Amino acid sequence: MMATLSTASLMSRNSISRTQRTLRLLLAGVCVGAVFARLGMWKPSATPGNGDASQPRRNPDEEIAALKLDLAEAEIERQRVIWRMNRAVEEERRRLASELHRRPLQELTGIGYQLERVSMALHRGDHESASEIIDEAAVNLTNQLESIRMIMTNLRPPILDEHGLAGSLEAIRARLHRDHPELQLELTGHRIRLGTETETAFYRVAQEGLDNVVRHAHASSVALRIEADEQAAQLTIIDDGCGFDISLLDNLDPIQSGIVSMQDRMAMIDGTIDFDSNDAGTVVVCRAPRADLSAVFENELTT
Repeated sequence: MMATLSTASLMSRNSISRTQRTLRLLLAGVCVGAVFARLGMWKPSATPGNGDASQPRRNPDEEIAALKLDLAEAEIERQRVIWRMNRAVEEERRRLASELHRRPLQELTGIGYQLERVSMALHRGDHESASEIIDEAAVNLTNQLESIRMIMTNLRPPILDEHGLAGSLEAIRARLHRDHPELQLELTGHRIRLGTETETAFYRVAQEGLDNVVRHAHASSVALRIEADEQAAQLTIIDDGCGFDISLLDNLDPIQSGIVSMQDRMAMIDGTIDFDSNDAGTVVVCRAPRADLSAVFENELTT
């Protein structure tokens, strides 16, 4: 069991490490791009007759001052992205700790009490009772091992690597149907492979969005749709629940709100997320830039 938990921890650290490496490359590109743009190093060389030679060059002091301003703005943006990433990491750790406490740890404590009862039964020579308690503990232990496997899967679902976003959402649909048969989930759109970061962000947003539907929306149906065009990939979540007050989006608790977590995940891949809600339901639209769309359309997805 300790090995299982260590594996989950390692998976989480590897995921965080990949995000940090991507962030460093992105920020390095922003800073270098700002310098090159200021120095004009990616523009075509001036040639006679194109008018560039006649344009006055800026004072070197002005160039340096403008470059410093660009770098300062890049540093501000770097700090903002780092803050968002750290907040997302802390939220993921909080969620994992909550999952472990709510399910396996409480049940494992119960199994410990069962083993104490076994010891007491054996001490008084009641082997029949001891055997019954051991059988109960074995069943509970098997259930908790399955819970831990599920937590590990949620950290980085293997199906996301093997079958992409569409396959992962189909697995969510099957699980939702099993746990909440009263809620109908429709999955439509394009079966495509996206970049790793985009697929992970969309998957997490879908998880959080569906969790909100189950806990708060009192909906009877929800639809997920995956789409892509030349500009972006898009995930849309639509439910027919009670909706919520959109004005509350400006005053959400960054630690407790799942919506803030959804916003942060999209911000980390330079994407957008928009909410539209009223008493007829809620629509969530996530878009990721075309630069992270790396795969070919396979076929239409209708589930």
